[in-house]
Amino acid sequence: MIDWTLLNDVFLCETEELFTYIRQFTEQLGYTVHGGTSKGDTLYLACIPQQATTKTALVAHCDTIVRKDGVELFFEGGILRNRKGVLGADDRAGVYGLLHTLAFTNHRPVLFFTNFEESGGTGVKALCDDKRLHDWLIDADVRLFVELDRANNNDYVYYSWELPDELHAFARGYGFREAVGSYSDVADLTEATSLPHLNLSIGYLNQHGKNELLSVPDMMRTISALDMMLYAEPPQVYIEEPEEEPIDWTYYASREIEEYDDWDLALPPRRESSLAYNTRGSCFICHGRHMLHDTLLVCQDCYDYSMQVRR
Repeated sequence: MIDWTLLNDVFLCETEELFTYIRQFTEQLGYTVHGGTSKGDTLYLACIPQQATTKTALVAHCDTIVRKDGVELFFEGGILRNRKGVLGADDRAGVYGLLHTLAFTNHRPVLFFTNFEESGGTGVKALCDDKRLHDWLIDADVRLFVELDRANNNDYVYYSWELPDELHAFARGYGFREAVGSYSDVADLTEATSLPHLNLSIGYLNQHGKNELLSVPDMMRTISALDMMLYAEPPQVYIEEPEEEPIDWTYYASREIEEYDDWDLALPPRRESSLAYNTRGSCFICHGRHMLHDTLLVCQDCYDYSMQVRR
């Protein structure tokens, strides 16, 4: 069942109000909440249960693309929209999913709520730098991060170099299918801890634009699947960065990039536009995690270099 009061609270709050709301919500359930701040902004909240009931830690981010015209929610035909433009379901749907799990189940996972995912992951990077992070994970015997920050329905994505077969089977066992993504907070958490991650679809579409919508039935299906997933013991596997191999730039310039005739048109303005790039994706050429274009999956440096080789 959906809790409309909780849904409205999560979607209507401004970012700092939402962090306060989450702190109060989780503390009432016996959680100890730790946070990081910078210049008056909350960077992250780490919500640690008295005794974790699952070896999966859950993640969502509280920031959204700026909703400059305000929020007026309306719901019709199973679809939630904002009459005034950007809905912010990326990632308020994920935040709702985590709080709904606490409110309607007995699961008490470790929870991480971050800020600034939409502008480079500043919040999760600060979390990764927190020396307490490893202790929180060890004490709860965390083996897997699951984030609810993926568009569509029934998808799972990952951002590490290789996801072990055991995790593919684990995700598919709950009805999710593999897809391709660019970046979310769990990429940094895996890099910092070597623990694997999954990012699950939470039902939103057309994110970052005025036509954004949330399929509430799809969101609730993911939340139900997550409920079952939290009863299971995820595989105990670790992610290791592979040894780098020399890059054959000529090959990529002459073959890979020529497959995209519209790249020059598709590339947005250069690095001055923070919304045009995800800053911690994985470039398909150099596999670097920096300045990745959302659609093309190539970083600015490799694009520029390869264009020079072509010329």
